[in-house]
Amino acid sequence: MVSMPDLARAMREAAEGLFILRLGHELGEGYSSIVVPLLRSIRAVHDALSTERLGSGVYICMALDVGGSPEGGQGIAVDSAAQLMEQHDSSKPFTVLIEPSGFRMRVWRAAPQAASIDRFLVYRYLGAYRESFVAAGVEIGVPVVSGFPSFFSMPYFLELRDALLHHGRHCIRYSQCEIFARSWRDESRLVHLPKPEWLMRRSMQTHLRCSLRDHSDVTIMPEQNVDEAKRVDIKVTWMNSNRVGLIEIKWLGASAAVGADSFSQRYSAARAREGARQLIGYMDRYRAEAPHEEARGFLVVYDARRARLRPDSTSLSRDDALAYKHSEIDYYGLLGNRDDIDDPIRLFSFPVSAG
Repeated sequence: MVSMPDLARAMREAAEGLFILRLGHELGEGYSSIVVPLLRSIRAVHDALSTERLGSGVYICMALDVGGSPEGGQGIAVDSAAQLMEQHDSSKPFTVLIEPSGFRMRVWRAAPQAASIDRFLVYRYLGAYRESFVAAGVEIGVPVVSGFPSFFSMPYFLELRDALLHHGRHCIRYSQCEIFARSWRDESRLVHLPKPEWLMRRSMQTHLRCSLRDHSDVTIMPEQNVDEAKRVDIKVTWMNSNRVGLIEIKWLGASAAVGADSFSQRYSAARAREGARQLIGYMDRYRAEAPHEEARGFLVVYDARRARLRPDSTSLSRDDALAYKHSEIDYYGLLGNRDDIDDPIRLFSFPVSAG
């Protein structure tokens, strides 16, 4: 049986073959000989850098003759994916020059100079579903594949985010996951039992193993070290790529033992912000330990906050039960300048009385 990623790759390779023929036809004989090495280099860049970090634009240029550059100066020579990642700055456009042999690259942290662009066949990616080839003033659009921000890149992190959102909608919102359901003190789903984190982690891990099951080469491991001292809740690794997802889990609300007259824990939005700070630290340490990997951080917040809740509560008014349903968390710009951390995901869980 062919897995979905293998099928997607096969379909993309077939589409690329047709697209190569189309490019050669539309560009003309003078360009056709450099289309294949350019496409090989485009795939290499997309394999090294995720589309999430290419929002400022990437321009990959194949020279039509020896000499010249699409930007001023000589650029920086790179010969590996790790060096390519090291030179990329997501806040700036990124230009890559491929020499006619197709085996050497030079990079600039700037867009190509307009005056020199006619000397190159240029591929440009300007964000999700916005990519094209330009030559001699002619622009040729790249086919759009639904769910693929780029025709040349697998959407690993997009698929992971979609799986986490699905986990919230179908497993957590009404406690339909049997593992997560065990975290509640009673059937009212107002208060968690003490230390519910491990059940949340187990619930997410189980869901991801099912939802990402079409990836035969993905591993999902709980409590993984990012260095000798710190552990992230879940690490997702795609074995045949340099992509790694690091997931930090936090929960909000209250926990108490059966019959207790006080909460064992009660967490507010400040706990989520603490998780954001932790994730920033994890990402910084992980990048230092594994600079060759394209890692992306995900903060997932399980939200069970209720208003006017007491340790012995077994019911609440609908307004109190749903007081925090739409209460998004302000991170005060903590994550605003991070290109390696996804937007936080809040999973609100409903009490029975408000279902």
